[in-house]
Amino acid sequence: MSHVQRAPSFRQAESLCEEASRRFVSEPKEALALLLKAESLLATERSDDPDCLRLFYRCWSLQSAAYQRLSEFDCSRDAAMRAYSIAKKTRDDKGVANVMRLLGNIALYKGDYKEAVRLYEKGLECAEKAGDQKIIAALLNNVGSAYHQLSDYARALKCFNQCLEIQRQLGERRGIANSFSNIGNVCYSLGDYANAIEHLFKGLKEYQAIGDEQGESVAHSGLGLVYERLGDYEKAIEHYQNCLRYEEKSGDRKNFALTLNNLGNVYAAMGDCERALDAYSRSLDIKRQIGDRQGVAHTLNNLAELCAKQGRYDDARAALTESLDILRLVGDKSGQALCLITKARLFADPQFARFDLETAIEDLNLAIAIASDINAKATLADAHQLLSAIFEQKGDARQALHHYKLFHALEREIKSEESAKRVQSLTIAYEAEQAKKESELRRLEAEKYRLQNVELAKANQFKTELLAIAAHDLKNPLQSVMGFAQLLSERHDLPEDARSFAQIIRRASERMLALINNLLEDVKTESMNFELNLETVNFSDLIRRSVETQFAAQAAQKSQTIRLRIEENLVVQGDPERLKQIIDNLVSNAIKYSPSGKPIEITAQRREAKPGERATTVLFSVRDEGQGLTEDDMKKLFGKFQRLSAKPTGGESSTGLGLAIAKKLTELHGGKIWAESEGKGATFFVELPMKES
Repeated sequence: MSHVQRAPSFRQAESLCEEASRRFVSEPKEALALLLKAESLLATERSDDPDCLRLFYRCWSLQSAAYQRLSEFDCSRDAAMRAYSIAKKTRDDKGVANVMRLLGNIALYKGDYKEAVRLYEKGLECAEKAGDQKIIAALLNNVGSAYHQLSDYARALKCFNQCLEIQRQLGERRGIANSFSNIGNVCYSLGDYANAIEHLFKGLKEYQAIGDEQGESVAHSGLGLVYERLGDYEKAIEHYQNCLRYEEKSGDRKNFALTLNNLGNVYAAMGDCERALDAYSRSLDIKRQIGDRQGVAHTLNNLAELCAKQGRYDDARAALTESLDILRLVGDKSGQALCLITKARLFADPQFARFDLETAIEDLNLAIAIASDINAKATLADAHQLLSAIFEQKGDARQALHHYKLFHALEREIKSEESAKRVQSLTIAYEAEQAKKESELRRLEAEKYRLQNVELAKANQFKTELLAIAAHDLKNPLQSVMGFAQLLSERHDLPEDARSFAQIIRRASERMLALINNLLEDVKTESMNFELNLETVNFSDLIRRSVETQFAAQAAQKSQTIRLRIEENLVVQGDPERLKQIIDNLVSNAIKYSPSGKPIEITAQRREAKPGERATTVLFSVRDEGQGLTEDDMKKLFGKFQRLSAKPTGGESSTGLGLAIAKKLTELHGGKIWAESEGKGATFFVELPMKES
């Protein structure tokens, strides 16, 4: 934020946004109330003020995140789009990337995984433009989750491994832990349970090291699912109970209810109906209280299966009826198909008072239609297997065989896919291992070059210091030579040729002194300790003083005229001595390489920022009518000790360092320098950031 005096309403809005950012994860409703108040306060501020725009962006992006926590996705999208309009207006690539992430999350929550991938990848492009590694890692994590949902496990693992690499480079232990957990979850989906356990435990260890209890709970949940699938129920219960302790402590009721449901599944698989019933009942109560309708439906289905095992058929039927109603209302097709199969199994049980095979067949045919629509092969296999048993029970051997064949074909297909998944898992693991080895080789190679560069830098520093000492020690004897040569050239008692030789000696020593001064200047600018003495400088006045006191007479000796077109009060932040060096180098070169009698044009003007640029600048230029620059000249123009095609027109000398020094000093001031030439004459430009009043 700038140091402009702000109205109390602005400062209050800023504080509200800060407070909301701390609370939106655990208390989204309270955070949202704070953000809406901040928005109303900001409405009184100037809409074009940069600080105000930044705060509006923050307010709306936080609103979008809070609405997502409350599952109010339309409101979340509206807030995200308002934030997007500001990010686009201010050309904030990082801001656009963050909005794409918010919009991608909405698509992910709604189950539109392809749209989520599109939005996340668009966000990645913007984050890469901004060069923000943190948001790149976050988006890789998001797009990996979307690919996981699409069962594109290879891409999911690639994204999670890239994310892991960036988090390691950043030293972000929470990010490293998240990546391990995500990789573990993909391995679980691939049926690679050994790797799933390995990565989930790595994630758990990282979470424990940084004291992230929420992360620990997520890792325990993943491990519980793996051990449940492996039939190691004791370990599954241990991990689920670890989850419950954190979720109860933190007040995370939604995940507490989900873990209770998972625990109920384990107890049911173990045949411990009493504890399974307790877990399901507690889960159901919480889900009803928090309004998790889909969660209520799934737990009711589990509860119905348990009740049927216990012979409580009416309770099972009531639970299934309520579950189906909810699943139809929320549009959960997968849940509907599973629930219909559970209902069919109930009606096909001879011990059920309402035993009715025709109702069971009707429900199973409906389940098959729904499962076919969503390509749920495992559900289809269950439905055909149950239909085969029912038709066999009815004595219809032809239909029983027909459905058994369909069941058997689906079972083969599922096993084939599982085998393909396993091959894919091994391939991915191999490729990941190869990529890891290659990454380590690149790291070692980079370290080798880094150490070599350190040694080179030390040697270069020694060379620079030695050159500085030598050049400095040459100045005193050279000045003595110049002094004595001057005295000899003024001695009238000496022969004319002796005085002429003395003048030649003086001019040669002057050229040598100029070279030494330039060498010392180059050494100084290349030094790691070189600093600018920054102050506010009227660049317009500095140009005029340099020309009038130093170059007007010099140009007059070659019958050259200097034309000045200098805009008033061009103010920059800079070191006046170093800025004068830049001016002197360019103007002296123009005089040196221009023929006698030709004009030299010096201009300085304000240049307004173009779209995509951040600030107004000062554009300084020096134009001559000399020999111009060739294409080859342009390539080596600002290098040290470069000899160009143009030659001084008055016998002047050139050290080959002036333009290199001018470039270095310009860049140290945050500016840029370049030249243009169309065959005859050349124009040198220097652009510096302007200090606004």
